[in-house]
Amino acid sequence: MSRADRTVLVDADVFITFARVGAVDVLRSVQGTLWMPVPVDQEIVSRPAATELASAIDAGWLGIAAPPPDQYVQHAALHLGRDVERVTYNGDIFLLAQALAVPGTTVVTDDKPLRRCCRRLSIPVAGSVAVLVRAVERGTLGPARATATLFAMDKVGPRLSASVLRDAERLIAEAAETPPVDEAPSDDALGDS
Repeated sequence: MSRADRTVLVDADVFITFARVGAVDVLRSVQGTLWMPVPVDQEIVSRPAATELASAIDAGWLGIAAPPPDQYVQHAALHLGRDVERVTYNGDIFLLAQALAVPGTTVVTDDKPLRRCCRRLSIPVAGSVAVLVRAVERGTLGPARATATLFAMDKVGPRLSASVLRDAERLIAEAAETPPVDEAPSDDALGDS
């Protein structure tokens, strides 16, 4: 499977953060087919994210995935420590279930418990910061805009620690100095921010 053919699942938190800072185009630059599972898209209700989501779907660069079979949903709920009999299934469960149902899927999320679970299950996972760094590495985003976006994201999304911000700035600078590459997003170098 080439990088362009792989499935990439985008979590609502990442999409909302990029929308709030006017950088949804960075997600569009991710290599692969971008999807958002049905309940995840329903978490995006306020502007500008809802407007950006509708535009992305209309433009065809982000699809809405039908729910995976029930056995994957139940398996995901168990891995996330949820009671299968009593839980109202949320987006995290459906993201993980979709990743379990489609081998080779990459999950893009800033949700720490979901990222840890993906790593335990050997599911490729990336955060929004890794998406920025990879966009610079591929040459689709300049380092100045990436750094500005990083600091804007820190103000509107999950707060990043000072060390993660420094690491991300360093990785953006290093990515700008290397020849463009086509690499799957991975945030292992950034720790669990």
